[in-house]
Amino acid sequence: MDRGSTSSSFLVEHTASEEVTIEDYDAARGAREELRRSYEQAFAESGAAALLAPTSPVLAPPIGDDDLIEVDGRTVPTFATIIRNAGPGTVAGVPMLSLPAGRSAAGLPVGLCLEGRFGDDRALLALGEQIEDALT
Repeated sequence: MDRGSTSSSFLVEHTASEEVTIEDYDAARGAREELRRSYEQAFAESGAAALLAPTSPVLAPPIGDDDLIEVDGRTVPTFATIIRNAGPGTVAGVPMLSLPAGRSAAGLPVGLCLEGRFGDDRALLALGEQIEDALT
């Protein structure tokens, strides 16, 4: 498999066909647990109710730019770039939501991603509602 391609259709088509060894699986589980500990530590040390970031670090790419896009003069994988901000929390399993946060100068939607503490979904939803009210 060409691991350089990140289009969603390529990932869906090839992920299920690849053999995953027990060693690969155990390594992935270990990495996920380390990521979860990092989130727990970030919340414990900061006392923050949520972590905030743009939902995507780039604006929506043109239709058809499924494999590669240009960012700051560099060609980068579309999928990995678009999910870069939300990917770690998704893997860790933290509660997360994305709020509409306006539009770019080009009229494209911009999102604000909120990540909450494990098991504190209701608090994150309440905070999200407050932020949404403030943004609209």
